[in-house]
Amino acid sequence: MADVLLIHGAWTGGWMWKPLRDRLIARGQNVLTPTLTGMGEREHLLTRNTGLDTHVRDLAAVVEWEMLEDIVAVAHSYGGMLLSALADRLPGKLAAAVFVNAALPKHGEAMLDYQTPERAREVMALAEAEGDGYRVPKRLLLKTGLADPAAETAFLKRTSDHPLKSLTTPLALGDGLAKVAVKLHVVSEHAPKRFAADHLWAKAQSDWRTVELGGTHFPMLTEPDAMADLIEGLT
Repeated sequence: MADVLLIHGAWTGGWMWKPLRDRLIARGQNVLTPTLTGMGEREHLLTRNTGLDTHVRDLAAVVEWEMLEDIVAVAHSYGGMLLSALADRLPGKLAAAVFVNAALPKHGEAMLDYQTPERAREVMALAEAEGDGYRVPKRLLLKTGLADPAAETAFLKRTSDHPLKSLTTPLALGDGLAKVAVKLHVVSEHAPKRFAADHLWAKAQSDWRTVELGGTHFPMLTEPDAMADLIEGLT
């Protein structure tokens, strides 16, 4: 049995992993799906000071309090920033790092650097106009790809505004990720261009594995069985 840590992205919460989590638990895995400060059931905790380091500390605390070892950490989208930071923060704890349509940042990059200049300006403008200058409206969330309109509506209803500070803060990185034994980059057919570029980079590295899975940004929703197989193969 492995310790599987599922790290969500922007506007969502630990709840989004339920289809995948249930499958992994049924297969005997120990699965944790923490929700980051300011989102999901913790959206009432969002403040102007909620940022990237807040979220890294959220996850590091889960690892410490749950006494996790040999962790298979799976990150989605913005969660890739956090997984990259955790590899530095928790040396020796990660057995595998899995990036699913997720940011794979370089030292000094912020999540907003993954956006086109036009999209970045839109994020900043909407945060100012609709989010009191520190919340990014949840309506910017990418489509889930769920075929059932009712299921997509139910998903989007549970989303939350995202803390702007976590998207604008540059990430200071060391060589922690390079030391993780198993590194896997998963990309879907219609992934944003920068995620696709990261995938090509990973594919060219001798110490990375790469997989193409599904056609949507949320393969844990649209391809949960394939995702469970993929993760189980790493445990």
